[in-house]
Amino acid sequence: MNRITEDNTGSAEAYPDRKKRTLPSGISMRKDGRYQGRFTAEGKRYTLYDRDLKLLIKRMADARYEAEHGLYGNLTGINLNTWFQIWLKEYKFNIVKQSTLLLYYNNYDRYIVHSIGTRKLSEIRTLHIQQLYNKMKFDNLSIGTIRIVHSLLYNLFNQAIINDLIVKNPCTGVIIPKDDKRAPRVLTADEQELFIGCIQGNYYRPLYLLALATGLRIGELAALTWDDINFDSDTLSVRRTLLYQKDIITGKFGFRFQTPKSHTSIRTVPLLPDIRRVLLEHRCNQHSVKAVNSLEFKDLVFTTRNGTPIQECYIIKRLEYITKKMNEHEARIAATSGLAPVVHGRITPHTLRHSFATRAFESGLAPKTVQEILGHSSLSLTMDLYTHVTDDVKLKEMNKMSHLFRSLS
Repeated sequence: MNRITEDNTGSAEAYPDRKKRTLPSGISMRKDGRYQGRFTAEGKRYTLYDRDLKLLIKRMADARYEAEHGLYGNLTGINLNTWFQIWLKEYKFNIVKQSTLLLYYNNYDRYIVHSIGTRKLSEIRTLHIQQLYNKMKFDNLSIGTIRIVHSLLYNLFNQAIINDLIVKNPCTGVIIPKDDKRAPRVLTADEQELFIGCIQGNYYRPLYLLALATGLRIGELAALTWDDINFDSDTLSVRRTLLYQKDIITGKFGFRFQTPKSHTSIRTVPLLPDIRRVLLEHRCNQHSVKAVNSLEFKDLVFTTRNGTPIQECYIIKRLEYITKKMNEHEARIAATSGLAPVVHGRITPHTLRHSFATRAFESGLAPKTVQEILGHSSLSLTMDLYTHVTDDVKLKEMNKMSHLFRSLS
């Protein structure tokens, strides 16, 4: 970083009432009443004027930053890392959610900053982007992650075009690697029955059961308050999500409410009678921890034993424990039968969500209904995720027509 020096010239004789004011270094007052700010960078002097001292100080700070990064008056020579910081500050910071900003930061820092970030904007070609995506695929990163990076880069370069920094978006023409589609992890009906048996007496049993009965995301479950549950109409309302994340400005981690993933995520979900009873019982049992609950997050339906909000990573660990318990159960059965034990795969909050959708399709719920309960933005998203289930349902439905062709046998 180049050292920037500042000088201090000018006079305030025409404004005696301001003579005694102590001005910041590099700022003086002219005879015409305007404040003047000067600094020198790389042998070049910059001068700014303003009648508002506070505004001039801010303008000086911005100009100083731009000069330090080689941006003042000319952005054409900057690299991608510098442009990312400008893009985030000027075009995204006051527009998108905190979680979205964090998504940009994390993905840029993990996959872009050291790969192509040091290249000048004008020197980045489609081939460089293609090589980046191919490497991400080779490193077994998901296609979803590659698409997030692609969206980020595309928007970065598109804004650079608008600012006349480049003439062509290098993301245009890049081929995103093929998606090796894997069916989502879903509990079979037998697995689900065993899972429910293994959570008897578990503190988080009500949360797990509600997840299996509604398909709510873990952030939506963590954000539920008792005001969101209507026991008169047997429904719950999804209005927000609760995240534990880093604040980009302070760098500190904490819980934050925010609006759901999309407008379709704001929804009303029916409660099954058995789940209604579980929640009523849970509300009675919760009084022992409710007093410890913080004022900011009061009346949460689900908390830790200490009354604090729930982190997704904690629920993931608890589900790993339950999976281990299920496998130990299978091992005991195998030991008495002489057969190889059944091994149950990893269970996550998404597994419970996917299991709800699978049971819903198996039970004959209409796809549109399943979409609305899950809060998906489109029916095609729901159908794409659960193709393996809908194919089975279609076969069963087609079998209802078999009586029409019995005369052929």
